[in-house]
Amino acid sequence: GRFVGKPLSQARDALATLAEGDLSATLDVSSHDEVGQMAQAYGQLRSYLDEMASTAESIAAGDLTAQVQPLSERDVFGNAFVEMLNKLRATITEAVSAANSVAAAKDQLTEIAEQASIATQEVAQSTAQVAEGTATQAQSAQDARNTVESLAGVIRDVATNARTETDSIEQADTLSRDVAAAAAA
Repeated sequence: GRFVGKPLSQARDALATLAEGDLSATLDVSSHDEVGQMAQAYGQLRSYLDEMASTAESIAAGDLTAQVQPLSERDVFGNAFVEMLNKLRATITEAVSAANSVAAAKDQLTEIAEQASIATQEVAQSTAQVAEGTATQAQSAQDARNTVESLAGVIRDVATNARTETDSIEQADTLSRDVAAAAAA
């Protein structure tokens, strides 16, 4: 009884420790009977859980290059790790793609902003040129008005002088007729 009882008690204690998530308990049973086979299966289970814990720690540290080889199609834990790694890798790939798209959009917006700045500067220059042209045209119009007013003054003077000349010519004509009539009489 003691020969079977002590290994079973060790197995029970190791399994209780394992059930609490502690992978440190070992079983030192060397028999080849059912108790020895149970101890060997416990050792395999402990090694498997230790390997999965190590993989989980790598993933938690950001290492998605871990390779998990499920023990079989029924290996729920191993297959879940493979699926989790595949989904995490796909998520990272999508995030990188989205980041690249955002970077490309930022570059396009920067280029558009630069083009808008250049266009704004060109519009400002054109507006300044139009304003300068308008000022030049206004000055030219003022100069033309002054010239027309001067010309009108000259024309008035010419007209006044022409009337004076006409009056002088009429007086001379009347005088020459009077002289001619007096000479004829």
